[in-house]
Amino acid sequence: MEELEHQYADVKHDPAFQDEFNELLQHYSGRETALYFADRISDEL
Repeated sequence: MEELEHQYADVKHDPAFQDEFNELLQHYSGRETALYFADRISDEL
């Protein structure tokens, strides 16, 4: 965990990192999980 903290401290002010991070947040964070049809569970019902 400490290594992750150190790595983040090194890049958190890098504009390229911030651009990529913000793009990922915009497109992936908070989106709904895709629906999945569970065949085996449906057979049991």
